[in-house]
Order: sequence, then C-alpha cells, then structure tokens
Amino acid sequence: MGLKVLDVKVNYSQIRKKLENHPLMTKQLQKVALAKANSVFIPRKKELLERFVTHPVTMEIQSGERATNLSGVLSGHGNLFSFIGFEKGSNPAEELYRLLEGKTELRYLGYRNLNWRFRVSIPDRAAIITASEIPWQQGASWALEIEKGISGLGFYMAKDSTRSRSGGGIQTKRPIRPVTAVRTPYLGDMLDDFRSKVIKR
Repeated sequence: MGLKVLDVKVNYSQIRKKLENHPLMTKQLQKVALAKANSVFIPRKKELLERFVTHPVTMEIQSGERATNLSGVLSGHGNLFSFIGFEKGSNPAEELYRLLEGKTELRYLGYRNLNWRFRVSIPDRAAIITASEIPWQQGASWALEIEKGISGLGFYMAKDSTRSRSGGGIQTKRPIRPVTAVRTPYLGDMLDDFRSKVIKR
C-alpha cells in the first residue's frame, strides 16, 4: 500500500494568535508577562531606593545640623542641613524617599499585536521640586540644585545660633570665602541610571 505525501502548510502565527486570544490563555499569559516585567522592575526599584538612602548627600542631610560634610559638596564647610536651612528637627530626605517609593511604578497598559505592554513611570520634575523645595527659595529643589552647584556657600557660616532656622548655620551679609558648592551627581543621575537599566532589559 503506497503512502500519499500531502504538502500541508501550517500558519503558526495564526495558531499562536488564536491560542493567545483565548480568554483562559490570555489570563495565564498576562500573569507570565507581569511576572517577567516585575522580575526586572522590582530589583531595579529596590536598587534605586537603596542608592538614594546610602548616598552621602542623603546621609548628611538626615544627620541634621550637627552633621559633618560627608558628601564634600561644601568643601568641608559645615553641613548641607544647616547650609540649605532646613527646620531644626525635620527630616527633608524622608519626603523625597516617599515620593520615589510611591511614584516609581510599573503599570500594565494592555495587549496588542501579540505583545504585552507595560509602562514604567518615575517622579517628574514638578513632583521632585514639591518634595524637595528649598525653604528660602520657592520653586527650587535642593535635590536638583546640588547637581548644578547650589549657590550661597560664600555667605554661609557654620555656627550655633538661635536666629538660625536649622540651629547650626547663619547667612552672612558679605562673602567670607571665595568658594562655591561642588557639583555632585545625585537624584537626576540615579533616575537616569534606573531608566536606562529598565529600558535595556
């Protein structure tokens, strides 16, 4: 008995599409896709938050008006807490941490053209300014200004004073030194690095 060979063409893409569009299969694949997306996003977000908390600028500000210039931003003169003029007893870095934790998100957008789509969002400039506004300069963020070289170091004197907002520094009427604050990579650098690592995956 002879065998008849049939020339059969199988449209794998159509089969795949039908399977993936089946309600039960779609739900399962969505779980797989979300797990994959989270396997990239969650470790990167954790890395971002840890990098923020352990950054010398954050640690110096969290140490309050008695801190040393751990970050080197002020070239050894006083500390960032009293230089920026934060309220004594406050924790300005905590508000910025909460912003990063709450607004760095992974969102499911939907399924299209055989692809699951997600969006990673990070805090925008306006949100960062609100969470890190300089007490004496409305609309300016200390977290962003540090990267540019925050101004006023020449007029800053590290000194215990009841007239000081922070209790650990005052602003002089005339410059007492010819130096400016050192430009230091900080929040913007962290967010750029986070974004590039997530996109590369």
